[in-house]
Amino acid sequence: MSDPLQFVAPGDHRPLVYEGEIDAGGHWTDGVLRTENGDVSFPVEDGIPRFHLDNDGWDDEELRNRDLRKAGVEDPDAIIERNWDGMTGSDWVRKHEDQLRRVLETGGPIIEIAAGPGGGMTSMLLTLDPRASVVMNDIGLWPLRQWQRLARRKGCWPNLRFAQFDATRMPITSNSIPVVVSWGGISNVHRSDRALREVLRILRRGGRFFGIESQCSIQVTAQSLPEALDAFHAEFPSEKTDFQALLASIGFSPINVSYESERPVIPGEGGLADFAEKYKVDARLRFYRIEAVKP
Repeated sequence: MSDPLQFVAPGDHRPLVYEGEIDAGGHWTDGVLRTENGDVSFPVEDGIPRFHLDNDGWDDEELRNRDLRKAGVEDPDAIIERNWDGMTGSDWVRKHEDQLRRVLETGGPIIEIAAGPGGGMTSMLLTLDPRASVVMNDIGLWPLRQWQRLARRKGCWPNLRFAQFDATRMPITSNSIPVVVSWGGISNVHRSDRALREVLRILRRGGRFFGIESQCSIQVTAQSLPEALDAFHAEFPSEKTDFQALLASIGFSPINVSYESERPVIPGEGGLADFAEKYKVDARLRFYRIEAVKP
């Protein structure tokens, strides 16, 4: 079995060829992805192509464990199974089934951007169709390894793959993908505008982006530090993003953005939670359902 994607070098998009071991099922195991002349290469480790090797984000063990413990997770290695049970055991699948079915109808490969330990839409997609062709992405290796371990324990997702890369520099051929999904992934990328431009680039004509994305707002209280508002706008400029306007400016059409829900930021929820704690503000996340088409 070949990989469901044609990987390319990030930036210049030169085709890459896999050289390495293949298991009995035809899946990549350990090897490299190289350009034709071999001047650029990327490792493939236990089946996961790695295009981002810096030890940041989820791969900083001290920072990861600190944030997870703030969120009430005492055993970081158990969070993936907990998140799987939480997503598939709630009413999320029922609530978003129409959107999920339309994603599955494309046949894939489905690219899940910045899945993280939450897993994005992947767990719900696999609940509806265990054979769905999904490529789960994150900039960090740790969450991908954790999901890979769960997949092996489950043993019933034959077309689930993983790839480590920066969503603002995707190693995927232009005009090749029918659908890209994100459950808060785009919102958590440092430059969401760049990530969405990459989504548009890799989508084929008529391809779709489906997202559940968030924006944060803060309210100052009598206990808040006086510089809180200025600091918030300086540290989180993307929180002022108008998704409808941004998608239109990039070139998507048609676009549908609708309000979903709202909740407080929870302890351990990355930089936003740290900011709220530091500046003594109330921080809330508003969620939006997004569907956009590449014309």
